[in-house]
Amino acid sequence: MIRSIPKRSPARLWVAVAAAACLCMPGCGEAAPAAAVGAWHRDPAGAILRDPLPGGGYEVASDPHVFADGRGVVRMLYTGDHDDRPALKLATRGAAGGWAPGRTIEILRPAGAPAISRETGFHRATAGGRHRLWYIAYADEASYEAQLHVAEAASAEGPYRERPGPVVERGHLAGAFVHCVTSPSVVEHEGTLHLVFLAWDAPPDRVTRVRVLGATSADGGTTWSEPAEVDCPIGMEGQVTPRPGGGFVAVRTDAHGDREAIFRATADHPFGPWTPDPAPLLVQHGPLERSEIIAPSISFATGEGGAGVLFYTGADHRRGWWILRATRR
Repeated sequence: MIRSIPKRSPARLWVAVAAAACLCMPGCGEAAPAAAVGAWHRDPAGAILRDPLPGGGYEVASDPHVFADGRGVVRMLYTGDHDDRPALKLATRGAAGGWAPGRTIEILRPAGAPAISRETGFHRATAGGRHRLWYIAYADEASYEAQLHVAEAASAEGPYRERPGPVVERGHLAGAFVHCVTSPSVVEHEGTLHLVFLAWDAPPDRVTRVRVLGATSADGGTTWSEPAEVDCPIGMEGQVTPRPGGGFVAVRTDAHGDREAIFRATADHPFGPWTPDPAPLLVQHGPLERSEIIAPSISFATGEGGAGVLFYTGADHRRGWWILRATRR
């Protein structure tokens, strides 16, 4: 990990880490034709959501996941800071389309349970209209032994109650040791829930292999199959989104020459096969992406165009992390 920046990143990947992990992923880092770059255009307003730390100065907002809450309100689940720990926050899209910093989501745990950090959230409504948040959590940032948890509430605002124990524990998974899990997505296909996530073989400063694992649930997420390696291009720090007309879209950050870029792929099944776009959607550029372009997701909740809206994190480690967006023209 990089420890010289003033505030630790909610998105745990840096160029060197992504490059090392990239060696383990099929197609990772393949060059794309530069002439095809540019079909997606950044919001001219720049950062659409900034969340300053108390007292101002450094800003922390990352891992955007935008969804409709079932009542006509568009929400953004993101990772911010709460009492000097990564925490899940919820912002609401205003009438004019803007965003303001959200509040920390209340997630209830058993009395006396130790404090934990939470980040990289994914929202999914149940068949009964309740709201579930899937996220990673860990007790210590230095060791970063992240595991996958889920919490449920009657409304998008919460309060949520965390299910006892992790949904996916670190340890021996799919034939190899997993130090931590990150980047969960949970989508439905033909009545079955499909979970995908990243599995790291070591802490981010020593990682040599990152695998994409998946599992399925036939009972709405109460129980899950044993994780197995699957074809789903979410590495690094990507998400899967159902498309309104059917099928799925996945986005991820990957190397593009000496910079980072965001890539997209589509499929009829969340476990593939996937068809990648011939070129990245965006290539790292400008002061808001000086250090990173990371944690992308596609959302169709805002109703802007058939390709959806790309939300992602830009960073300048000297100044902070913020949420940006881009659309296809």
